[in-house]
Amino acid sequence: MSKTDSNGPNRILMTMNAVMEIGFNGCSIDDIANHTRISYHSVRRALEALEVAEWAEELKQASSNQRLWRPGKKLLGLSFAYQRHCVGKIHSIENQYTEISGKRLRDEL
Repeated sequence: MSKTDSNGPNRILMTMNAVMEIGFNGCSIDDIANHTRISYHSVRRALEALEVAEWAEELKQASSNQRLWRPGKKLLGLSFAYQRHCVGKIHSIENQYTEISGKRLRDEL
């Protein structure tokens, strides 16, 4: 890990990225630590901070003591907000095309 990667905010962002890349079905702290090359304890602290902010959440497992983590509500909400933003831009382009050409873009594809 480089010196710039070792500060707290970068550890949190690297942990969040790892959870997104490997954890939609749940990933362990060990999985994240191996993926990011951040220490187990730093990953655990980052996950606890992300959980408080609802950017990551612990999966509750009745049959295991292993803690698994996945993206939280805030992170998923952000992706849906971005999707809505992009769809809005697409509709705007479609409307402009129709105004200019008199045709529906979907009919042209």
